[in-house]
Amino acid sequence: MRHVSPAAALARGVTCWFSVLGVALPLFGQAPNLGPALALPAPASIAPAAGLQRNASVAVGGQSSLVVFEDDRAGERDIWAVRVDATGTPIDALPFPVCRAPGNQTLPSAVWNGTDWLVVFQSEYDPGSGYFASRVAAVRVAASGVVRDPVPMVLGQDDTGLLLAVASDGNQWFVAWTGYSAGNSDIRLRRISAAGTLLDGAGLVVQPASYQIYFGLGLAWANGTLLVSWQENGSRGRRYGASLQPIDAASVPLPVGGGVIRGGGPHFLTAWTRQTPSFTNEVVVQRLGTNLQVLDANPVPLSVPATSPNPTDVRATWDGLDWHVLWAQPVSDARTCRFSPAGVVRDPGGVLLPDNAAYVFYGPALGALPGGGVLFVWHEARFASADDVWALPRLASGAPAAERCVTLGDEAHRTPRLGPAATGHLATAIGELSAGMRLLVWRLDARGEAVDGQPIVATAVSHNRLQNGGSAWNGNHHLVVWADGQLGRVFARRLLPDGQWLDAQPIDVMPGVTPAVAANGTDFLVTALHAPQYPQYVNSYGVRVLGDGTVLDRPARLIAGSYATAAPVVELGGRWLVASELHWSHNQSQAGISLHFVDPNGTVTAAGAMSVLNIQNWGSVSLASAGTSALVASQSGSNWTNTEIYVQRVTPNGTSPVPMSVLTGAAPNGQFRPQVAWTGREYVVAYETYQNNVWSYDFEPDVYAQRLREDGTVVDAQGFALWRSADHETRVAALGGGLGRGLFAAAVHDEALAALRVSLRALRPQGLEPFGLGTPGCFGPHRLDGTEPPIAGASGFALRCDRGPAQGFGMLLAGTVADLLGSDPFGLGLRLHVSITPPATAAAVGFATDAAGVGGVSLPLPPGAAFVGMRFHTQAAFWWPGPCLPTPFGVSSSEGLTLVVQAP
Repeated sequence: MRHVSPAAALARGVTCWFSVLGVALPLFGQAPNLGPALALPAPASIAPAAGLQRNASVAVGGQSSLVVFEDDRAGERDIWAVRVDATGTPIDALPFPVCRAPGNQTLPSAVWNGTDWLVVFQSEYDPGSGYFASRVAAVRVAASGVVRDPVPMVLGQDDTGLLLAVASDGNQWFVAWTGYSAGNSDIRLRRISAAGTLLDGAGLVVQPASYQIYFGLGLAWANGTLLVSWQENGSRGRRYGASLQPIDAASVPLPVGGGVIRGGGPHFLTAWTRQTPSFTNEVVVQRLGTNLQVLDANPVPLSVPATSPNPTDVRATWDGLDWHVLWAQPVSDARTCRFSPAGVVRDPGGVLLPDNAAYVFYGPALGALPGGGVLFVWHEARFASADDVWALPRLASGAPAAERCVTLGDEAHRTPRLGPAATGHLATAIGELSAGMRLLVWRLDARGEAVDGQPIVATAVSHNRLQNGGSAWNGNHHLVVWADGQLGRVFARRLLPDGQWLDAQPIDVMPGVTPAVAANGTDFLVTALHAPQYPQYVNSYGVRVLGDGTVLDRPARLIAGSYATAAPVVELGGRWLVASELHWSHNQSQAGISLHFVDPNGTVTAAGAMSVLNIQNWGSVSLASAGTSALVASQSGSNWTNTEIYVQRVTPNGTSPVPMSVLTGAAPNGQFRPQVAWTGREYVVAYETYQNNVWSYDFEPDVYAQRLREDGTVVDAQGFALWRSADHETRVAALGGGLGRGLFAAAVHDEALAALRVSLRALRPQGLEPFGLGTPGCFGPHRLDGTEPPIAGASGFALRCDRGPAQGFGMLLAGTVADLLGSDPFGLGLRLHVSITPPATAAAVGFATDAAGVGGVSLPLPPGAAFVGMRFHTQAAFWWPGPCLPTPFGVSSSEGLTLVVQAP
């Protein structure tokens, strides 16, 4: 290996490096240089999950029971599940997805066949009409919780919606369904084998369609007989054997009073409510033999008027020993009663299952627990947010146990925003659980990586009401802004670069919602929306906040109105530029973008407009400033699936030299909610898109971006993917970092945490390509980077590396061959990514680190076309004098960095 002294390297510049190391390669199309997706760190906060969880069902298995439910935590409504033990305690630390197909999946039911659960649900699909229809879908779930069918089985379909029922004979499953439209409401029945094979073609017709709709569809298996039941001018049914051989030639009236019919024991049980002579209601049951003979001469009462004067929502299940019947109470509680196969009421009047909250519960369901006992499940909005699924066991002993929420999740991170900082960036996001919300702040380095292991909390509230307004930097500190929707006010706190708050309590800035903020010198302008007199007339307002936290404008200054839905702000030419999205009225998508300047003294002046026809996603306007111009981006389209992103440039004098133009015209389907960043070389417009979705009612987007130069020239004819997967990715944020750098954030579903989390991707200058892992030092992995794009003739180009020893020493290694996996040629425990083995050529130069552990080498790049396309590979290494020794010999190394010289 050739060693070069630091003095010699600095004196001769990088020309001699190229004479030794340079390998000229042609430069082809310049695709965006994107870093990997990195999740922002946060401590685990497992609690009732954010989002909507509802319509649960319970099915007992061998050693556990499965609770299945609808859940929109990952975007649209999907089917999720959690296993519970004999006490109703969750076995799975977090629920797991059963089906996350495109569209909504709803109304799940599950049944055990001795080996697996079959989960049956209604799933939306595209019938070819551009609209959506419903189909019967099913997925098997093993006892271990593994989903056996990644692609759901499809049993039938109907464009009117579906009513489903499922049962098992202990080996195979039976599924019945009917439509919701008269004339299209035949009842069909199919079998699924234990191996997951669909039987019976398009389905056996149990009852032909008629002029009416069938309700109360049920399936029950008892003593070798399958009973299909429904409501049709009273209770009717039809019986089949295990191979679906008909026992009844046609449907027959059932000699019961209605309600639910359940199997599982030696015969069937029917349970319902009826009116008493004293004009109260009571819950009654009757046993029904498999020959359809009533075994109880009279309905048997279970409830008593003293404790249940008006019971509702009767449910029943078989636990292997007894039937359990549940009914709801008028004060948000429930009772259960056991009824033996011999017809004995074991708990006259029922046993109270007390819900610990006063909220009304919905969707009650009852299922057995392994070894006996039952689990009562329901959903309710206990925390005044979206619904959660709660469960309350009644154990095999007959005693109720403590209730618990079974739809848990980690804290969901929503609506990320990115702001500048002294040497890096600041990220903010809403952290949400069912019981409350927090505004979270992360300090990021220049590479977009988190500086702190956990976020800084700006504020916390108990209900679903926070709005993230982002942050701005005035050269000394950040101003972090948010709104409390319940109070209808905007607040702020000042944050120092070291992560310490300057304000012990939030600053009350102004009345309003949907805030935004930008700095101009040492001062800030905070914008928000407010209806001062009448809620139909919402205007955009602005308030200046001085660096010392003083709020100058009381009352807030009117900027534009009405009906305003967003007012982002940037600095342009020494003034603030505000873009107010204004609609024709409170219920109209037609809109325009009104532009105004706010001078440092608070004077508001009009600065033109951007004519947008329709904005389906209200608040979709975005701004970015290049200093010499600003770019306005919005969306326009007549519906959710044909929207496009439009852009218009604005100069510091308020003119628009180029008319509004469409950016995303080459992309199919809808593009929406743009966010703009200026990288110092070009604008980047990031947006959500449905371009990869297979049909128009699949509303889970990907995130793409396109670049355009300051003069409006489009760099990317088509967008490039920032986040593209089957997971939900939404609410992109964008920020420029100068010198060709950009940073993007989005809320992306994290399956391991069962929650949305903020993911970051950095856009780096062309010609800087990191690879490998290196050997971390005492403060974590080292990051080697260029100070600017490696352009031929860039005399100020240098390489810098962080997280080294303070006031220490490092070495920069450069060579012609990259070692992607890394090797340890000296046996020091030091992974090198630059090959030093002939015929590879390598050179090294030493450097010192500062008090922060940052050091590097100046590498002025020579001018001339001959150097364009030259490529070499670099890596930094450090020696640690102690007391910390990251390796036995006290050495560490950075990732590798390939340099490719770019044309000016």
